[in-house]
Amino acid sequence: MGAGVVPLPLLDLAAISGLQLKLIADLAACYGQPFEPEQTRAIVASLVGGAGSLTLAASAFGSLVKIIPGAGLLGATGLPVIAGAVTYALGRVFIHHFESGGTVLNFDPAAAKQFFTEQFAVGRAALRGL
Repeated sequence: MGAGVVPLPLLDLAAISGLQLKLIADLAACYGQPFEPEQTRAIVASLVGGAGSLTLAASAFGSLVKIIPGAGLLGATGLPVIAGAVTYALGRVFIHHFESGGTVLNFDPAAAKQFFTEQFAVGRAALRGL
């Protein structure tokens, strides 16, 4: 969530993406699975894109609104919640996949879409109270 408060538009999104990839790399290492950065980026893009255009639009809006004096507070508060919920959901999805014996190489984003959406909702609900 901390990367979501980076005051520079789009740099915040790059930081969030980097942290999400690091999370997945660390989870893969914990489960003794190979990590493929390029394939993982495609998986993350597919899952997040599959979560709906509203999530993507809210992330982009939360980042870009930071360039507007005074309105930047909206981006500084909204984007961290979305980023935290997405990161939580990605972690839960990959833990579930690795515990089922899967690898990054055989990950099926379409099959994981529903679980990702459910976990995103759980993460978002938990973070709203912060």
